[in-house]
Amino acid sequence: MPSCVLVVDDSEIDRYILSRQISEIENVHIVECTDGTEALSYLEKGLSNQVQIPKAIVLDVNMPTMGGFEFLETLQKLDNQSALNFAIFMYSSSDRQEDIDKAMSFGLVQGYLVKGETTPEVLRNKMGSVLCN
Repeated sequence: MPSCVLVVDDSEIDRYILSRQISEIENVHIVECTDGTEALSYLEKGLSNQVQIPKAIVLDVNMPTMGGFEFLETLQKLDNQSALNFAIFMYSSSDRQEDIDKAMSFGLVQGYLVKGETTPEVLRNKMGSVLCN
């Protein structure tokens, strides 16, 4: 069974580009969500074995309804967080150091990707070990 990657971004174009680039790294099953609320619903289904829990989540910082940082804060409060064994990679147009530092302060975040600078090679370097295990 291919690894699952959850791509969470409100931009359809960004989701499309990112999904194509991730597909070049590894044989993966990609699930797309448009905001943090939808992603949390997907993870809840995973915890009840209705869907595959992702090995990695690529999470946009700025989204309507629930942005990336709010998603991370909500995720930390889940009772059964220990069942969620995946890596999160933040994905943002911001390359501000304060945003990178804030993202990396969350334990599940293993990398920060800047939109427009992310290539399949960058993804392979950042995500390869997570997806190939």
